[in-house]
Amino acid sequence: MNVLAVLPGFIPSTIIGVLRPLADLERQGEIKLRVRLSSLTILISHDINWCDVAVFCRNCEIKDLSVLYELKRKGKKIVYEIDDNFEEIPLTTYIGLHHRAFFRLHVLKRFFSLSEVTRVYSDRIFQRVVSHGGHPQVIRSYFDRSIVNGLSRRTPDGVTRIAYPTGRIDDDKLEETVFSAVRVILEKHAGKIEFHLWRSSVPRQLSGVSGVVLNKGVRSYEKFIQSFFQAGFDIGLAPGVDTPFFHSKTNNKYREFGGCGVAGIYSNFPPYTNSVTHEYSGLLVGGSTEEWVAAIERLMLDVKLRAWIVKNAAYDVRSNYSFESAVESWRECLRLLKEFKSEVPEWIPLSKQWPLYAQVHLRSSNEVDHRYEYLKLSIGALPMATLLHFNSASEYLKSPVRPFLAASIFIISNKKELEPLSVLLPLQSFGAIVDLTTYGDDVGCAVSYLREVASGVPMTFLVTHEHTKASAIATVQDCVLVANRFSPIAQEFSLEGYPAAYLELVERYIHLGQHEIRLGHHLRLSAVAHVIGDRYALWKGRFESVLMWMKLRFGFRRF
Repeated sequence: MNVLAVLPGFIPSTIIGVLRPLADLERQGEIKLRVRLSSLTILISHDINWCDVAVFCRNCEIKDLSVLYELKRKGKKIVYEIDDNFEEIPLTTYIGLHHRAFFRLHVLKRFFSLSEVTRVYSDRIFQRVVSHGGHPQVIRSYFDRSIVNGLSRRTPDGVTRIAYPTGRIDDDKLEETVFSAVRVILEKHAGKIEFHLWRSSVPRQLSGVSGVVLNKGVRSYEKFIQSFFQAGFDIGLAPGVDTPFFHSKTNNKYREFGGCGVAGIYSNFPPYTNSVTHEYSGLLVGGSTEEWVAAIERLMLDVKLRAWIVKNAAYDVRSNYSFESAVESWRECLRLLKEFKSEVPEWIPLSKQWPLYAQVHLRSSNEVDHRYEYLKLSIGALPMATLLHFNSASEYLKSPVRPFLAASIFIISNKKELEPLSVLLPLQSFGAIVDLTTYGDDVGCAVSYLREVASGVPMTFLVTHEHTKASAIATVQDCVLVANRFSPIAQEFSLEGYPAAYLELVERYIHLGQHEIRLGHHLRLSAVAHVIGDRYALWKGRFESVLMWMKLRFGFRRF
């Protein structure tokens, strides 16, 4: 079986979840594997033709869709793996703002719905995949013992070493609680304890306190685990935030602590309550500073309990989170793919298209409507897509580009605006998107009327949830996309707002705009220069990928 892995980068999630297990299957001769970075996929057509299965992991950029669609058109099987709940990531951090952008959530939804299998690590993400029509499979990650085999741990010297191995600041309140607890411990047991952080500076809560040790971040996951193991930490802290996003994470710290002989203290909610047994394989604590102080001090003073937890956690990780079991899960996944029949939705667009869309102003009022801006955002998310605006029906009808349109978008609010729309719709053979979300009259009657006067025109109506509850519109739910009317922030960072709804619709109509658009001379030169630059970046990146692949293939457990 030929397997193509298209990854956003060589990060811990892709290395641990995808590259290591697949490289092991390749080493055993069960598959042939090619690895490509999603940012360098201009000349990937040969790889697409070569592969039987394509694997993606955390891919969420618009450019990833072109590769996904080409694979689906070729009848290839798709596996998507994700270990984070991007749909519910808090907007309080840059990474949250990044992943919650409506167009990235749209890409995520497409991968969920078009992949033959979506591999997830939590029940919550399982439900998210199901809600988008996908086929999820809950799996377990692993701790690879071979990384630390043959290494020696630090010899105990009477100092208790506590590790908080994360460089991220997930929540200010969380860190206030944990660091305040650690300060109490450091001051009470001065000279007998060290607190290790992987940051460039001491947190405000611990300033002026002795015993704080700063460690440099290590880019290589393997090297980090090796140094972490050799340091011989006694206690590990794994606090979390009681949110749907954190509940969807993997029990990464439990596996690392258990594999490295560290007694862990964990927040008393998922993902740790799903794997840690209190006072057996770890301590589960609440969210107060006092509870963290008590748990840390208990493990510090009770050496027998600490040894008991280390022993049991090590056995659990070895038994239930082995590298071999992860390889077997991939083996079984690839075997099951042979039973799937790849389905190609008819709306999947052809490659190398430059779709044109039109927004036609039919409103009887000239008041400002933010939906026009949201529509621009949606069109702007599609590569090479162009939105044309027409101020009247007559201007639209006279336009020479009208035959080249993929779809036209009409936003109407009352019966008066139905009349010009009923004239325009039968005159076109391309797609029409009718936004009725602010329509003040009976939406069901409007839908029935427009479908009757333009029965041969591909058409989709945009309505609100309230309309579907109060109108006969619910009887044609298969051709209606529902959008919620939220605040501007929620509009741009969810799948329920206008931008995501418009993007869903305009992408579905790309296949109707298959006409070639001729470029002007200056645009042609610009395009040539762009291609040259992209190809330079492509081959530079492929050279780096070759070096990484050599490490994977000939010594994949040593990078």
